[in-house]
Amino acid sequence: MILSQDEKTTIINALEDYADRNELWELPQDVYGKYYSENNDSSYDKKFMAKQANIIKKILDKLC
Repeated sequence: MILSQDEKTTIINALEDYADRNELWELPQDVYGKYYSENNDSSYDKKFMAKQANIIKKILDKLC
């Protein structure tokens, strides 16, 4: 699938906004830049959040 630059920009902005609003970029990262959950006892599902952050990062890397 080929996306126009405007389509890419819109998708990038939407993904970054989602990650910001859900504090996904606040999760710790390992030395390779992969997000992980440090505290499994919190009220948030940190494992799911880390998975989302890594998927979004991977998509953003492909779009940029």
